[in-house]
Amino acid sequence: MEQLASIYIIARVCLAAIFVYSGVDKFLNWQGVIAECKAFKLPFPRFVAAATIALHIIGGLCLIFGIAVFPVALALATFTFLATLLAHNFWTHNGETFGRELTTALEHLGIVGGLILLGFVSKGF
Repeated sequence: MEQLASIYIIARVCLAAIFVYSGVDKFLNWQGVIAECKAFKLPFPRFVAAATIALHIIGGLCLIFGIAVFPVALALATFTFLATLLAHNFWTHNGETFGRELTTALEHLGIVGGLILLGFVSKGF
């Protein structure tokens, strides 16, 4: 049982790492994030940028420290799924770009699956 607890912690940290890194990177590149939000025609780009950064950093830290894992994992999974649909629309591309966008979308889908599993494991399912 102790081994499973260690594996659970490792899984949380592994999944959280990308979000903490991404949130800090976005914070350090604030203007670029706002420009990206504008390019995707998102409403209230400053708010969306700030909310994205907050979700990434706070959500990632919550996963690392085991705080509210279920709702945080599902929030990050939902965000990742929606962001992937928005930013990696492989179905509109051809050739190399299609392959690159499809690969990225599938990688993100794997993260979504991991987050969902992590969330439900935290509830004892």
